[in-house]
Amino acid sequence: MIELYIRIKDGQPFEHPIFGDNFKQVFPHVDVNNLPPEFAKFERVEHPKLGLWDFYEGATYEWFGDVVKDVHHVREMTADEIQIKRAELDQQFYSEVSEVIQEAEQQFSRASDTNKIYWLQYIEELKNMVPVYDQVTTWPNKPIFDSNGNYVQRLTLETARV
Repeated sequence: MIELYIRIKDGQPFEHPIFGDNFKQVFPHVDVNNLPPEFAKFERVEHPKLGLWDFYEGATYEWFGDVVKDVHHVREMTADEIQIKRAELDQQFYSEVSEVIQEAEQQFSRASDTNKIYWLQYIEELKNMVPVYDQVTTWPNKPIFDSNGNYVQRLTLETARV
């Protein structure tokens, strides 16, 4: 664990934590095992893992016994915030799908007549995709061909939605 200290002013944490080595250089006269009232040990608390519809409001420093720690403040998004985030996620999703469709259409235009059907099926599946929230997006299977241009299989692609 990283050694940290924080200044105390009027009984409350003041400013930001100071690394132990820096603290000892700046305040060489302070006994870190017997801190005066204007200093306290500080413990960093990891940021919480946020759900898709959570909003991080920030952190405050609060007393826990004789130690000061981070307290992270998280709340659920409002309906308006969820609507805005969905619009952003939808835009990102459809932009990604559009790029993959463009690539597939280029492959279609270069494909042999025999292989065009595989690209058409793939493109149609891409066009039918819809955003999925809080889940992994499973993309349609991309056609794969051997070195002679013969259809081999379809490659499955998955990407995480954040």
